[in-house]
Amino acid sequence: MYRSAETGAEIRLDADGRFSATDISEGEVEGQGSTDPIDFGGKWSVTPSNFVYLEVDGDGLSDIQLYTEGPKKAYLHPDPDGPVTLTLTRVAAP
Repeated sequence: MYRSAETGAEIRLDADGRFSATDISEGEVEGQGSTDPIDFGGKWSVTPSNFVYLEVDGDGLSDIQLYTEGPKKAYLHPDPDGPVTLTLTRVAAP
């Protein structure tokens, strides 16, 4: 599980290949849009690059690249020319 100390947003990667995300805004995922927090989920998979691919269930949000920075940090960076939109730190799952 990864959590933002600033916003409380969480992304949980389960061993069965599913993920859940809570309190993450469309703006943080897409780089634009609403700042209202939403919950969503889907499937995740490891890539040979420095990100985990999050395939979102349903319509409305694009699939997500969760970039990793070592084993303890992850972040959302939807626009390579723009800023990081959300930084998360690995925490123990409840």
